[in-house]
Amino acid sequence: YAIYATRDRRYVGVSLLEPGLLAKFCEAIGRPDLVFGDERPEDRHSDHGERAALYRTAITNYCAVRTMDEIDQAMRARDIPVCPVLNADEALASPQALARGMVYWDTDPHDGKVLRIGNPLARAGLADLHRRPPPRLGAHTRDILVELGLATEQGKTESA
Repeated sequence: YAIYATRDRRYVGVSLLEPGLLAKFCEAIGRPDLVFGDERPEDRHSDHGERAALYRTAITNYCAVRTMDEIDQAMRARDIPVCPVLNADEALASPQALARGMVYWDTDPHDGKVLRIGNPLARAGLADLHRRPPPRLGAHTRDILVELGLATEQGKTESA
């Protein structure tokens, strides 16, 4: 797993833990010489020893002369897990975020129509997807002062 810079000063994430995926990637980038037949599945979870520098150099060189979109298209076509690193606007507009309902429009009682980000724990049933609107400035001041013992329920402020 690593992030590599592209020609257009963007980045892609490369995650090639399985030997088969690494072999597909090496073939796709024209570097079949990097595929070693004696590599075992457990080797994918190592630092690759002396081979690590070879892999990093090959991936760095491949990415450096291609744009993020070129790499994304080439890897998608071969079902290889190399993905673009998106900026915030791109991530919010991505098909993945939209399909999971992670971005939605809500009506805020004070600010009107606002874009909200859903709670990622909702998919596991651990939280509500939609969040409450944020409180207005000072909305909970009295409750907090009471809890801290600095005010009474009737509104009197205790002297320190």
